[in-house]
Amino acid sequence: MEFPSSGVLHLKKSTGDLTVEGWDRSDLEITTIKSTKSYHPKDRSIAAKELDRIRLVPERQGDELAITTEFPKHEMLARLFRGESDFELEYRIKVPRNARLIIEHDSGNVLVDDVTGDVHATNGHGQITLHLPENGKYAFDAKCNLGAVESDFPGPEQGTLFHLGHAYVSAAPPAGAQKLYARMGYGDITILKIRKPLLPPPLNP
Repeated sequence: MEFPSSGVLHLKKSTGDLTVEGWDRSDLEITTIKSTKSYHPKDRSIAAKELDRIRLVPERQGDELAITTEFPKHEMLARLFRGESDFELEYRIKVPRNARLIIEHDSGNVLVDDVTGDVHATNGHGQITLHLPENGKYAFDAKCNLGAVESDFPGPEQGTLFHLGHAYVSAAPPAGAQKLYARMGYGDITILKIRKPLLPPPLNP
């Protein structure tokens, strides 16, 4: 679908494995993979209908595109009281590299790869990974309530209340730095550099 230049992609109620990758095109591509964890062969058609009831609903307001994941009511109750569901979701999203991201993830793994716009990502349980160009300028604000923050980029680290969590916050970020806000309830945050491959030495004539 079309996407405004430097627009905001806002993901609401996502769950499972989420990958957002920057690319050089001006449009947005979303691929979802839905699967049941288990079912009896005779119930295949019923399981397929249940998966069809899990929908991604887009809504555009100005330069923001919000994508909300909607679930059947009984699945919402199961996730609320048991913290689990009968299905698995995977999102593979490609956005213009300068897009801004707001990610409100329920549980699972979140990977943001090679995006130069500001990122605001929260996750209740699982993992957040930021894969960033090594020559960029960044303002980090990453904290885990119960878990660790690990980064390839130098910067101050600190413990949180009762030393159960971990934080990584830029004390004096440079002007024009990309803002990277990450909050993890239970799990880890990993910040990695995208390193350019070394070129082979020139051949002798």
